[in-house]
Amino acid sequence: MKLLLLAGLALALVANASPKADWSGQDAKAIDAIRNTISLYPLALDSKNFDDLSNIFYENLQANYAGLPFFPNVSSLADYLEGVLARVQTHHMLGTQVIDLDGDQEATATTYIQANHFGVGNSTGKIYVLYGRYLDRLRRGDDGVWKIYERNATREGSPQGDISIFR
Repeated sequence: MKLLLLAGLALALVANASPKADWSGQDAKAIDAIRNTISLYPLALDSKNFDDLSNIFYENLQANYAGLPFFPNVSSLADYLEGVLARVQTHHMLGTQVIDLDGDQEATATTYIQANHFGVGNSTGKIYVLYGRYLDRLRRGDDGVWKIYERNATREGSPQGDISIFR
């Protein structure tokens, strides 16, 4: 009985995650592909493979990260991140996520994030943590691959730790 209740709860949570989705076929495949695209971002940052950002974002990306300059393309975002993250080690985590399809070529996604930054060298032992959300707009390309063309990153709550690790 408990197993049935848990299974029912899990199905209800999935169904509520994207109320417009048809979880029986193509929508489920598209949502899974979108989730994988978004999941590549923390892997690229944490491994410092900034060239991989072109597999996640369209070149003409429009990106607004709270408190940072506007990024008019993926190259400007990659250059900025490479410079800032060169001074720290990172561990980015994705959490709660809702993906809504708008037809078969467009989608929006909201993803909660936690970005952990660890000092190195003279800053070893110091940490700086940000909490926020990625509000993404995605498009399926002619090749069938989903990529982000617009990102608005918000901060939630107050950052924790020592920002001096970036200097």
